[in-house]
Amino acid sequence: MEGGERLLPKGFPKLKNDTFLRAARGEETEHVPVWCMRQAGRYLPEFRETRASQDFFATCRSPKLCCELTLQPLRRFPLDAAIIFSDILVVPQALGMEVVMVPGKGPTFTEPLKEVEDLLKLRQKVDVTAELGYVFQAITLTRHSLEGKVPLIGFSGAPWTLMSYMIEGGGSTTMAKAKSWLYRHPEASHRLLQLLADVIIDYLVGQVAAGAQVCPGAWVQGQEEGQGLDQRGSSIWKEEERLRCCSPSPMEKWLNHHPWRRSSCLSPMQGTWARNCFRTSPCLTSEILPRLSRAS
Repeated sequence: MEGGERLLPKGFPKLKNDTFLRAARGEETEHVPVWCMRQAGRYLPEFRETRASQDFFATCRSPKLCCELTLQPLRRFPLDAAIIFSDILVVPQALGMEVVMVPGKGPTFTEPLKEVEDLLKLRQKVDVTAELGYVFQAITLTRHSLEGKVPLIGFSGAPWTLMSYMIEGGGSTTMAKAKSWLYRHPEASHRLLQLLADVIIDYLVGQVAAGAQVCPGAWVQGQEEGQGLDQRGSSIWKEEERLRCCSPSPMEKWLNHHPWRRSSCLSPMQGTWARNCFRTSPCLTSEILPRLSRAS
């Protein structure tokens, strides 16, 4: 991709293993689809070797490296799907915020949002192709490189998740600053959530156009429910419905921070929720990987 001929999002190889997609459409499958989230892939020694060569977000901006990191788990395990290597914080970067990966701390915003006036620093109109085209290129390259072995999953962070990072300045278990902002600045919170929703919709539609076969609709996390987003969040749910109408691909819904963690898929073609394959854990964790490795 870098310095070479760019592959186009067409003429993809025929899919050989559609178990994951059939489950996403609510159809019966022979087994529960298994896939390896990028977080689990980070435990692989080949991942660490690849990542050691450059900065984390520089890696995210390299379609060639993102493709390689996406394919690595598939070379070890008989998985049913692949998820593109990227990061949810590329969206705040597209809005003009600087995010760096600090060793031992994680992703950190150099200038998080502190006052309502800080919203004026954000890009109000984002050309996702210009700002996030490297993700689309990575998806297209990876879809071709998979050679039809398994479907490719795209993803994005939810509006509230990204808003929390942008205000907290990094990861947080309590989201105290973000929740305080939500109650102190309800109108500004709505504007920010709407801005994020608009960018995310264009971003996910672009992922589908680039070759992603499943896209997530992780719109409202469990911590939000009943904690201040009842009215403001309802409009964001409407945006999720708009996204479903824009995308021909099945959409996953990831509900986080519940006593139970379950993913479910919605097929816009059927208009029905399909949970049959996600009542059990759909992804490999660091605890499962060693066991599967020993069994293979």
